[in-house]
Amino acid sequence: MRKLILGVALSCMAIGAALAQQNVVEVRRASYKQMGEIMQAMKAIAENGGDLASLRIRVAWMVQYSRQIPSLFPPGSGPGEGMGETKALPTVWSENPGFVTAAHNLTVQTERLQAAIESGEQAAFVREFQATGAVCAACHRTYRAR
Repeated sequence: MRKLILGVALSCMAIGAALAQQNVVEVRRASYKQMGEIMQAMKAIAENGGDLASLRIRVAWMVQYSRQIPSLFPPGSGPGEGMGETKALPTVWSENPGFVTAAHNLTVQTERLQAAIESGEQAAFVREFQATGAVCAACHRTYRAR
């Protein structure tokens, strides 16, 4: 458990350090790429079975990252605002309460996913993995360009 907590803490510190050194769009892009890689790793285990414990640190990172999402979309970091290419749609800012709710929904869902992994029950993991994918897709439909 200490390794898990240390891993999550180090990941969060890395995000904070990256924010201090890079623009927020680059941090978002790298973090969402990592999120996608984690989802791919989980997909393989959901489809073929495998060691759920191997996902603990990665899903703990997802929980922590999801809590930070709203802060990674400050005013002035949208498309065409000079911070680099972003797939974030203007609705992130024009409909910000909905975006914040979507980020909160991801936090709640990744916490459920984390609990399923901790339970060690494959069926619970698969169910929560699929639900996590649905939460991601719902946010992408409204707040991310294709």
